[in-house]
Amino acid sequence: MIAGALWVGLTLAATGEVPPAPARAAAPAPAVPAPAGTATAGVPAPGLVAVGAPPAGDAVLVEASTRIRAELAASGMASTQIECLPGSPADGAGCPPAAAGATISLGRENGVAVIDVLLTLPGGPGLRRRVPVLPRDGGDDPAVLAVRAVELLRDLRPSARRPAPVGPASDDEDPKQFPPEPPPSPPRLWRLTLGAAALASLQAPTVGPAPGLALSAGFLLRRRISVFLTVAGPFSNTIHPPSNLPQSNDSATITEGLATFELRYRFEFGAVQPFGAVMTGVNYIGDSALFNEDTGAGTTQKVSSFGSTFAAAFGGGGGITFQYRDRFTATIEAQLFVTSRRVLAYAGSSELAGVVGRPSLLLLANAGLVLP
Repeated sequence: MIAGALWVGLTLAATGEVPPAPARAAAPAPAVPAPAGTATAGVPAPGLVAVGAPPAGDAVLVEASTRIRAELAASGMASTQIECLPGSPADGAGCPPAAAGATISLGRENGVAVIDVLLTLPGGPGLRRRVPVLPRDGGDDPAVLAVRAVELLRDLRPSARRPAPVGPASDDEDPKQFPPEPPPSPPRLWRLTLGAAALASLQAPTVGPAPGLALSAGFLLRRRISVFLTVAGPFSNTIHPPSNLPQSNDSATITEGLATFELRYRFEFGAVQPFGAVMTGVNYIGDSALFNEDTGAGTTQKVSSFGSTFAAAFGGGGGITFQYRDRFTATIEAQLFVTSRRVLAYAGSSELAGVVGRPSLLLLANAGLVLP
C-alpha cells in the first residue's frame, strides 16, 4: 500500500496526470460439469455406439434395442443401428463404422436374453462383457434390458485402463486381472509297500496257514486304476499223516512262494479307499518228506525230496487302503486264487496229508510309501 502511494505521487509530480488504476486479475471461470458420455478417469468416451439389430420376430429384443438408443441419447452418447457385428464375415454397409467406439447387441441363447457389449480401445485390445439375463431378473422386460446394456457399457469404461481380463467376470463385478494359476503338480505315480502275509490252502485236507513276507510295487495308470506286482513268501508248512497210522511220526514239508500281478480299481472316500482287483501270477511249490526207516539195527530218519513245480495262478481279491497325508498308506488285502494244477502232499505210506493250489487264500497286511 505505501509503495503504491509513493508511485502515484511521483507520477503526479512528473507529469501532472493520474495514471490508470491497475487492472484486476480476471476471476476464474466456474467449472462446467462435463456432460455424460465424456472421458471418465482418463478414458475417452466412445464417439459413437453401434447398436446391433435384434433378431427378427423377437418383439422384446426389438423394443429393447430401441430403448437402448434412447438411453444412450439421454446419456449424451450418439448411436447408430447396424446389421452385422464386429468380426463377422459381412463387410460394407450395415457394419460398424470406423468412428464407432463401442458395440451393443442383443440375442438369445436357449431362450435366455443375452447382452453383449464390446468397448474398443484406441491402440489397444477391446473389453467385452457378455451377460445372460434370466426372465426372473427382467430378461423379458425391454426397459430392464436397455438399462442393463447401458450400465454395462459404463462399467467397462473405468476399467479400460487395466489390462484385458484373464478370467470371465460375473454380472455383478468389474472385469479383473487374475494372476496365472501355477501349473498343477505332477501326480505321484509309484507306490512301494512292505508287510506280512499268510498263505493257506482251502481244499481238504488243508495246508497252512503259513506266515511269510510280502513286497509290492504299484504304478498309477489313471486316477482310480493301478497295477501292482507282489512277491510273497516263503511259506513253509510241515504236515503229518493221521495219528492213527503207524507212520504218524513221518512228515512232509511244503514250501511255497507266490508272485502276482494285480489290476486294481479303487473307490475314494477321503482317506479310506476300498478297492477290488483281478490277478494272475505264478505259484512255486516244493515238497520233501521226512520218514522213519527200520534198518534192523534201529530206526533212522531219512529225507526224501520230491522236487518242485511251478503253476500258473488266477483269481481276484479286494481290500482297503488307508492314506495319510498323501504320502503314507496302510493296506489290508485278501487274494483268492486257484492254480493250473494241484499238488498232493503225502507223508508216510502214501497217505494223503494235504492238497496245495486249488483253491488257496493269501492274506496281506502292509505299510506303504507314495513316491514322488
